[in-house]
Amino acid sequence: MKDTLRQFEVFPAFDGAGIAAHLEKMAERGWRLQKLGPFFWTYRRAEPRKIAYHVSYFPTGSPFDPALTAGEDELGELCVHAGWRLAAGDQRMRVFYSEDLSAVPVETDPWVETAAVHATAMRTAVPMAVMLLLSAVYMLFGTAQGLFGGFSGLSTAFCAGLSLLVAVYYALELGAYFIWHTRSLKAALRGERGRYPRVAGVMRALQWTAFFALLAWGLGAAVFGVGAERLMSAALLLAVAAFAGADGLMGRLRRAKASPWLNRAVTFCLTAVWFAATVWIGAAI
Repeated sequence: MKDTLRQFEVFPAFDGAGIAAHLEKMAERGWRLQKLGPFFWTYRRAEPRKIAYHVSYFPTGSPFDPALTAGEDELGELCVHAGWRLAAGDQRMRVFYSEDLSAVPVETDPWVETAAVHATAMRTAVPMAVMLLLSAVYMLFGTAQGLFGGFSGLSTAFCAGLSLLVAVYYALELGAYFIWHTRSLKAALRGERGRYPRVAGVMRALQWTAFFALLAWGLGAAVFGVGAERLMSAALLLAVAAFAGADGLMGRLRRAKASPWLNRAVTFCLTAVWFAATVWIGAAI
């Protein structure tokens, strides 16, 4: 019987309540969060029981910083003193747990909590989601020209479909976030917290659909395609590799305590490769 579990998880990055509720269900099944990853979360086996989880966000945190900021250290210490233990996290988010189901989160003011989440989102996730959405729309228009200009085919149709999936995914993520933010501002006037739209299931389905479609088409185009199809296949694989590589390398440099400026420069270069590959696909079709 294995003692660790790696599970593909898809949640809106700032749905703290949704993430906490999911982790509480996992704890009841005997799995406690050990590590957060960009796609897979690692759990360790434990005695099945009810555990309370709480997610905190840090506006001053940066994925490029090798160490915690003073504010992150201070809030983490407050959580520990209040009976919460650190389960996992990264430079923008910390997940705490407590075996005391009545433990009170350190962040009790809805205004303060909403402001912290919004500042964190506007610094990291929202700009990235906007960039990815615009790239997908660019790809969609590029493939549409091929579809309606007499150059239609299976590969062009696939690129159009994949671009549409990506555009819908990030439009959904951005829309859900800003709906939550509007709700939270109104709810804070009543001393309550806003409810995040339930989009995790749709986001998960879109990711799996895009992944398997990309895998099937990429292998088929690489083996049976000719000319532009092989070019598009190589460009798509390069785009995916650069995007995944940027995220993975960012974490490695941070753990190696590299300079934030070095981390930013390397990540920027890989992101530039990813964007260039996207443009390359558009030019190829």
